[in-house]
Amino acid sequence: MNPLSDIQSGYLNRLLGKVLNFVPKPAPVGGADEIRQWCHDICAVETLREVAERWAKCVKDLGEYLLNVGLAETLRQRMPATPRELLVVDLKTCEEFAGAILCLAVDEAEGDDIFRRVRVAVQLGKKVPDTERERAARQV
Repeated sequence: MNPLSDIQSGYLNRLLGKVLNFVPKPAPVGGADEIRQWCHDICAVETLREVAERWAKCVKDLGEYLLNVGLAETLRQRMPATPRELLVVDLKTCEEFAGAILCLAVDEAEGDDIFRRVRVAVQLGKKVPDTERERAARQV
């Protein structure tokens, strides 16, 4: 793996910061008005779901960049091992969750990239092996 340039490292830090600093304080546990106001204050939306979708977009952008700069395999080697392969159930620490989220983001980005290439190939009338489609489905 080639080391990242200063520009690449800076952009990676920016994307990571967007994920980590997305919500400066936890959502309130209370009435609908308090939650709606918090959602509006955080990212000018109305619901917790919309806040989560915006955060997920930040994670997805980070995953795409990590894939594009060649860090996918390095991250996959650090995927937390789980006895039942049930990440949400088996993981216990923030470090484990963070590693798993990054791995999943990279996998999804790679799957999306494969599907994009498959769509282009099909539009050009090329035959695409089923193994490529299956690999993309596993990643996503």
